[in-house]
Amino acid sequence: MAEFYPLQALGAIAVLAMLYIVFYSYRRKEFSRSDLLVWVAILCWFLFAVIFHEFLNVFIAPLQVMSVFDLLLVTATGISLVMLLVLNKRLAKIESKVDLLVRKNALEQVK
Repeated sequence: MAEFYPLQALGAIAVLAMLYIVFYSYRRKEFSRSDLLVWVAILCWFLFAVIFHEFLNVFIAPLQVMSVFDLLLVTATGISLVMLLVLNKRLAKIESKVDLLVRKNALEQVK
C-alpha cells in the first residue's frame, strides 16, 4: 500500500465530520431518508477517493484527465451543479406555495 499523507488524513477527517453531520441531521428529522442515502453515497465515494486515490488512476486515461485531483474536481463540480438544480426546483415549489398562501390570506383579510 502506498504512503498515507497528512493531507489525506485531513481530507478523511473532513469527510468523516461531514458524515457525522449528515447522520445527526437525519436523526433530528432535518433530512429525509433519500437525502441521507444521497449524501452518504457521495461522502463515501469521496472518502474512498481520498484514502485509495491510487485505484482511481484506472479512470484517468479513459476520461482524459491529468490527475486524480482533476477527476475529483470535475466530479465535485458535476455534483454541485446537480445539487443546485435540485435546490432551485425545491425553491420554486416553495415559492409557489408561499405565493398561494399570501394570496389566500390577502383575500380573507379583504372580506
